[in-house]
Amino acid sequence: MELSFTQGRWNYEQWGGFDPITSNNAKPPGVELWAVFDLPQEQIDAAWKNLTHTLSGLFCASINFLESSASYSAPEWSFPPASGSLRYGTLPREAVCTENLTPWLKLLPCRDKDGLSALMHRPSIYKGFYHSQRLRLTSIASNLEGWGSGIVLEQTLTVVLQPNDQKNMLYSSKPNLQPSWSMSSIFFQKSERKMYACQV
Repeated sequence: MELSFTQGRWNYEQWGGFDPITSNNAKPPGVELWAVFDLPQEQIDAAWKNLTHTLSGLFCASINFLESSASYSAPEWSFPPASGSLRYGTLPREAVCTENLTPWLKLLPCRDKDGLSALMHRPSIYKGFYHSQRLRLTSIASNLEGWGSGIVLEQTLTVVLQPNDQKNMLYSSKPNLQPSWSMSSIFFQKSERKMYACQV
C-alpha cells in the first residue's frame, strides 16, 4: 500500500525525475492511493472500502471518496504481478494541510521532537514550490527458517524550497556570489532549538 499527499507540481526539467529515486518521490497533486490485496477476488472491493475509510479518519482527509467505483480503477494489464488485486485512486483537488502532516509525523519513532524531523518547520514546508509526504507499507513473508515476516513502513518527505526571501537572500553581496543560506536558516524557527539524534 502507498499513500501520498502532494502540493504543487514536480518540475522534471529543473528538478530531475528520470532516475529511480526521484521518479518514486515525484507524485501527482492531491492524494494518491494504491494498494495490492492478498484476498479472494470477491472480497477486494469491500477491503478497499474499509481501507479508504480507515485512512480518511487517520489522516483527516477525504480519502473515503475513493470508495466509489467512479473514483478508483482496478487495472489488470498495467501491473501484471498484481493483476486483479490492485486498486488505485487519486483525488487531485484534495487540499493538503498540516492536519495531514501531523498524523504522518506521529508514525515516526521520535515524531517531530528529535532527528531530522525536528527540522520540519511547518510554515517553511508549506510555502515551498513542492512538497509530498509519502507512506508505504509492504508485507514481508517469512524465510525458510520461519522467521522474518512482518510489515515494513517507509516514510518519505520530498520538499522543494527557495532559500532566498526578503530576510535571507540567496546570494550575498560579494562578487563571487557565494550562497548565503543554510539548512538551519531555512527550517529552524526563531527559537534556538537544538537537534538531537532520535534514540530508536
